[in-house]
Amino acid sequence: MISIIVISKDEPGIDGSLVDIAAQAGALDEPFEIIVVDASEGRLDLIRRRHEPAVRWEQFRPLSGVSVSIPHQRNTGVCMSSGNIIVFTDAGCRPEPGWLRHLVCPLYQGERVTTGLTVTAPGDPRLYDQAIELAHSSRYLTECPTINLAFHREAFDAIGGFDERFAYGSDVDFSWRLVDAGYRIRSVPEAVVRRQDWGTWRRQLRRSYAYGRARARL
Repeated sequence: MISIIVISKDEPGIDGSLVDIAAQAGALDEPFEIIVVDASEGRLDLIRRRHEPAVRWEQFRPLSGVSVSIPHQRNTGVCMSSGNIIVFTDAGCRPEPGWLRHLVCPLYQGERVTTGLTVTAPGDPRLYDQAIELAHSSRYLTECPTINLAFHREAFDAIGGFDERFAYGSDVDFSWRLVDAGYRIRSVPEAVVRRQDWGTWRRQLRRSYAYGRARARL
């Protein structure tokens, strides 16, 4: 089984993401499940009801003293899942045609971890240009985000999942620990997701600052 996990917090764009994910998963000749771990405290209930029961929706309770629960939500999603292959993408991402098939295919051919390309909508900041160039020029990568990632469950178990001491940066830490444990991250540039909305410039600046601090800590 393939378990596709999406984490969310106040991301109405998850509606379109789930439509696309369900269509691509249904086109594969494999059993699948779609799991949302949502920290929106009920604010996305209209979207939840629209996709149930096809999508398993976990209402994630905010943690005391924790302002960013990204790694906790990812670990929760994996613990809820039944698949031997885990796929992550983010709320608000729209997969391009063939995304899921391309991303998981190498996992049936001996690879343990795969990552695809993430691109932004026209006119948005070109945040992934360097990663796109590297993905096309390198068969294996030394790090990757979780916005477009797939792996066998045994790889997750081998390193103990996501480090919940991180707020931002837990995805890169996760990929570094995979590499340290002997796993190779296979680049699959044909597996493309498009990030639809990066928010206002103020939100983008706050995000850049948070990820910059996380990179320094890493």
